[in-house]
Order: sequence, then C-alpha cells, then structure tokens
Amino acid sequence: MKDIIHIKEKLEAFLAKKCCGLNSISECKKGDKCTCKIAAEMQAYLQAIIPDPYYKFTIHDFDGLSLDNSLLIDPKVAIEAKKKIINYCWSGIDMTKIQDISIVDLDKYSCISKQRLSGSSVVIFDDSSLSQKINKKNPKGKTFIASLIMKEAIKSRLFDSVSFCQTYDWIAYPILENNIIKKKDIAISDLSSVDWLVIDDITYTEQRWRKQAFDAFLLERFNDGLPTILAIRFDINKFNSEDYLGIAITKIIRDPKTCIISLVGN
Repeated sequence: MKDIIHIKEKLEAFLAKKCCGLNSISECKKGDKCTCKIAAEMQAYLQAIIPDPYYKFTIHDFDGLSLDNSLLIDPKVAIEAKKKIINYCWSGIDMTKIQDISIVDLDKYSCISKQRLSGSSVVIFDDSSLSQKINKKNPKGKTFIASLIMKEAIKSRLFDSVSFCQTYDWIAYPILENNIIKKKDIAISDLSSVDWLVIDDITYTEQRWRKQAFDAFLLERFNDGLPTILAIRFDINKFNSEDYLGIAITKIIRDPKTCIISLVGN
C-alpha cells in the first residue's frame, strides 16, 4: 500500500495551525483522539490512493459530464449508474433525494463495510471507442465511479471500528500486468492482500498467457473474499466468455454479490 506518512505529517501541521492555533499536532492534549490527527490520516489516504482530482469529488458531483462539463455519458445511462453506486455504498436512500442529503449525513447510511465483509466486487465498463466519439478529452467516467467507491471505503475507517485497520491501493492494469510478467513478487503480494483494490484501465488482450497470469492474481483475491473494483475499457457484453475475459473476471461478473455498472449507451 502507498506510504501516507509524509502527506499525513503535512496535513497534521496544517490542520493543527488552522483549526487549533497550535504549532504542532504533538501539542494537542487529546493524543490519538485529536480530531485534526484523525482527519489528517483520512485525507492522507484519500490523496495517496485516489488520483487527483477525483479524491475531491462526491456522489453529488456525478452527473454524466466530464470535468470540463462536456457530455460524457448518456443521461439515462448516468442515472442507472448512479443508482448502482448509491446501492453499493449506502442503504435506505431514495435516489431522488440524495442531492438533499449532506455528505456528513450520508455517513449514517453507509453500508460499505458490509460490502468488504461479503467480498462484493465492482465491475465498471464502457465501450472506449464510443466514448472517444462523444468526448475526445480523455473521458473519465469509470475512474470517477471507482474513486467514489474507494473514497467511501476509506472514509468508513472514521466511524467503523472494523474498517479502521483496512488497507487500500490503486493500480493501472498495464503496470500490474508488467509487475506480474516480470514476477515482482513483493509488489504483487502487497496488491493481492489489500482490503480494497482498484484496477483501472483494463484492456482486452488476445494473448492467453497474459490472461492466465492475471487470472492467478485476481483469483487469489476473489477466493480470499477481497473486493476488487475493476474499471474495464471495453463492453463486457461483447466478450462474454472465459476465452475472451479469462476465468477470474468471468467469475467476478457471474458472482451474485458483484455490482455491475455499465456506462455503455444505446
């Protein structure tokens, strides 16, 4: 998992000065219960794990538009995707009323810890060739959704004792694939055991041996009941067999606990 120490120290110093007028977090008499210290740790995880600027956004910001407000996702598709995100992260919330609920109050409805305990993964996919036709400025719908879910997982450590010791990581598929092929055992071991992992920018390959290498890694997480958030750059409905997708992704897709989020329009 990425090191958060330096980010955390900077945030502690900033928050101690801004919120409490202290020169150092060590001056706080509350010790480990210092709210500035707790807030700094959570924010450090967000900044270290989730790509900039996505760690700054919330479910209120997801509307199917790209960061420059151009059309990214068909509005009907975006609404369905938002429903899936809400159902995965929170329980008992009316989709039509979520914009009226503050981010702080949303924490009361969180069910993200249950998803970790059940090993419920997420598969987000689109048709990248179609997305490029709609918006050529590097569309980020899948990354946006993955960041929202990962953010909720990280935030849960603040109010759920079960989540306090959880670990997180985020990696692009080409980098993961390179690590697997070159047998970088330490890096692979760390990624295979984190509680929450995002694998971004998964592309299709016809090379069976590459799929088999990825299968071994992903099946280990699946069998250990660890949620993996897969952001796939092709329409999985067009490649719906083990020969195309590999055994691991196929198993995750067919798992009834998995949350499937499609960004493919009509």
